[in-house]
Amino acid sequence: MIETDEDGVPAGRGGRDRDLSFLAEGGRMGELIAAHDWAATPIGAIADWPHSLRTAVGICVTSRHPMVIWWGPELVLIYNDAWVPILGPSKHPALGKPGAQVWPEMWHIIGAQMRHVLNSGEATWSDDQLLPAYRYGYLEEAYFTYSYSPVHDETGAVSGVFTAVIETTSRVLGERRLGTLHALGELSVVQATSVEQACAAAMEVLSGNRTDIPFALVYLLTPDGAGGRLAAQGLAGYHAMLTSLPSPSIGSSIWQAVTSRQTQVISEIATRLPGLAQPGASEVGDADVDTVLAIPLAGSGRDRPIGVLVAGVSPYRALDEDYRVFLHLVAGQFTTAIIDVQAYEAERRRAEALAELNRAKSEFFTGVSHELRTPLTLIAGPAQDALDDPDHPLPGPQRSRLELIRRNSGRLRRLVDTILDFARLEGGELVPDRLAVNLAALTRGIAESFAPAAARAGLEFILDCPDLPTGVLVDPDMWEKIVLNLLSNAVKYTLEGRISVHFRVGADDTGADDVGADDAVELVVADTGVGIPAADLPRVFERFHRVRGAQARSFEGSGIGLALVAELVGLHGGDVRVDSTPGAGSTFTVRLPASARTDLPLAGTRASSSVGLFLDEALQWSDDHEQADYLAGVNPSWVDTGTTAGATVLVAEDNPDLRRFIAGLLRPHYTVRIAPDGKIALDLARDDGVDLVLADVMMPHLDGFGLIAALRADPATA
Repeated sequence: MIETDEDGVPAGRGGRDRDLSFLAEGGRMGELIAAHDWAATPIGAIADWPHSLRTAVGICVTSRHPMVIWWGPELVLIYNDAWVPILGPSKHPALGKPGAQVWPEMWHIIGAQMRHVLNSGEATWSDDQLLPAYRYGYLEEAYFTYSYSPVHDETGAVSGVFTAVIETTSRVLGERRLGTLHALGELSVVQATSVEQACAAAMEVLSGNRTDIPFALVYLLTPDGAGGRLAAQGLAGYHAMLTSLPSPSIGSSIWQAVTSRQTQVISEIATRLPGLAQPGASEVGDADVDTVLAIPLAGSGRDRPIGVLVAGVSPYRALDEDYRVFLHLVAGQFTTAIIDVQAYEAERRRAEALAELNRAKSEFFTGVSHELRTPLTLIAGPAQDALDDPDHPLPGPQRSRLELIRRNSGRLRRLVDTILDFARLEGGELVPDRLAVNLAALTRGIAESFAPAAARAGLEFILDCPDLPTGVLVDPDMWEKIVLNLLSNAVKYTLEGRISVHFRVGADDTGADDVGADDAVELVVADTGVGIPAADLPRVFERFHRVRGAQARSFEGSGIGLALVAELVGLHGGDVRVDSTPGAGSTFTVRLPASARTDLPLAGTRASSSVGLFLDEALQWSDDHEQADYLAGVNPSWVDTGTTAGATVLVAEDNPDLRRFIAGLLRPHYTVRIAPDGKIALDLARDDGVDLVLADVMMPHLDGFGLIAALRADPATA
């Protein structure tokens, strides 16, 4: 409270300033205003103040919002308690002083604004205005939002300016720094081919915030950690003299950040490296940068930092906690970018190495495939000639041997051709030679050639391929492989029931028979086989993927037939899908875009050597007399040479040719039992006992490992 005498005059003032009730609730500044010797100021004693000034001052000192009144031609200051922090410790108290004397560093801005108000009587508004302020011993970057309102005296003239103000420095700095961090976080390492490029891109972001980071340097440690190299610099208006760290003391301080893994504050840079600043490098002024931070770029889980960020500190902001946190977050973004690029580079090198390995593998397979086809032709060709020679008929045993050679050389040739196709696919050399064909007729011809395999397996074979009125652009040889692989797969995994082949217009569900330019045609191969578990459906068309435990006519195969189908269909711009229910069967649908054509240069039915190769292998799956005899209750072959009847060998092999061949080799010396799968072999061993078991690893019903485990677990056969 202000102490007054009985006349209401502050004690000790000699009765000069009466009626100070407007200052009664003015807090500490109200007391200071009341006690101030205003008679010594340009605006005179309080007793002489006009009513308008008293009213304005009363509003000012009783408000909790920062307010100040600038009065008279000299714009003398009168302010409240809330405005004291804005002045700072170096300027308070400033009561009764002219504004130009209190704020010389910003008077070129606010002085002009207030003169405008005094001269025009118009109020002004400034939002986040930069006002350099010397409040804490240095020129400071500070921001304020304020209004200048005219105060009229009793004559109606503008005698002063009333100001309500709030400092927004913290918010402006926070938003600016957050924007920098956000921009750093949005950098894509995929666009950088090296760590240097990533750092340069980050430096480009920092160049947009020169006020907070006047300059920056990034040093990366050498692989041995014994030294560093400059990876990027962002001097942004500053002399590029820090790139080589000419000052030993500065260099040692930076290196200490590496060895200690702690941020180093390096001061008095301006005296050791003068002239860093260039005119216009900062919005506030041209003061030299005098402090830098050396921040180690330390990724988590690493023994030592990967580098150091050297960041200049603005000479116009104190290095407070918020500033330090910001610079450390910037360093963290650099660390993340560098680690990500290093990981990306490592992955890219790995991908390039794999691509090179894949290219070499493709070239190897291509070369080997070509090399294999010559001896295969020379094996299969003479064998076929001998079998077909009417002038020199072969006796039964010799004919059987040559049939064995012919069948298996054909099987090997089909495998080599498939590998060659994949090698050409990966090398981009397999390009469809599209012709306009009667696709329905072509499909019928291929399917009819394969029908004996279904008949031998005891399966119903349904063929529904009505002709289309237009041709379809396909590569006939590729289409043949697509159809044959689907049919071969169906016969292999269908133990009973039927296989159906349908060819239809698939553009819509209207059942229309005509094929327009935008229509599609579909080939549907359906079976009533063992089906495919739901978990395996997404991988059916992957190379080498095989459904574990699936029952089939043969466990042999490479697992690449359906993968080749997907690749060849894709080359035609189509797609293939599968729907399946375990135990009920599978449906494969090939969908190709159809193009209407006016002529059909190719006939629809023809057969190539590929059909014979597929057919021979499929026929073997159903040409297993030993398995048929066993399932029919007939005792399989039991050969006793009479010389070593006590030694019995059980041969378990699902390939009939190999099973018979091994048995033929052993029969002159041992009593041989044969079984087409592991389950039958286990039954034979338990029923009659054997001395030695030779088993294939992969067999239907029970594989070789399961057979051996069962035999060892049974005391009678262990």
